[in-house]
Amino acid sequence: MTATFSIGTLIRIVPETDVVTLYRFRRDDSDAPGDRYRLYEVAGGSHADGWFYPFQPSVADLKKIGSAYPYLASWPFHNQCEPEMLLMKTPINTSVLDAAYANLTRWIRDGVAPPRAERIRVENGGTPQARVVRDQVGNALGGVRTPYVDVPIATYHTTSKGETFCPELGRAEPFNWMRLNALYGTPQKYAARVAESVDRLVRERWLTESDGRKIKAEAAAVALSSTN
Repeated sequence: MTATFSIGTLIRIVPETDVVTLYRFRRDDSDAPGDRYRLYEVAGGSHADGWFYPFQPSVADLKKIGSAYPYLASWPFHNQCEPEMLLMKTPINTSVLDAAYANLTRWIRDGVAPPRAERIRVENGGTPQARVVRDQVGNALGGVRTPYVDVPIATYHTTSKGETFCPELGRAEPFNWMRLNALYGTPQKYAARVAESVDRLVRERWLTESDGRKIKAEAAAVALSSTN
């Protein structure tokens, strides 16, 4: 998906979608001079999500230049996936990238090494039977974590059935009320769990303080709306 780097200093970001495909390129992290390296595999992160495609040309503009494959008016591509869906707007990749850029800057400017991440757990890695290992709600185990996967309210599918780009697209499948109630009991308890996750991840430098505040505010809004 993305590599952020200076000469001899690199943080490689691999979304969950691509972990099995790129498994053979895994390597150890390093702090050696000239080979400072981190690999961050993003649990719940899809190769493509809804945060990128607003910057694509509009359908009208593509038609004006005679594009042979104008995107659908309500979809970023010229074919639909299964099931029909909207691209995932949960900012999992965005929050991981924000923290990675902040850590990279400190690494280069101040020599402060970034944290090391557990790899996403893969069963039968490097074989045709390779698959990501998942928790009880269907989200990946291991990898770089965000509150979205540690205190989940959805299962994050990082690939979809269909032609062309569909295998690269992610979608969120929200939990029903029964599952939410079993996991958290009340919206207020959910918001408290999110706040705990955010504080830990900010402290460990997996989230920026700015993104942490946004995620806390989202969870608090859920709790507030439940009392109105």
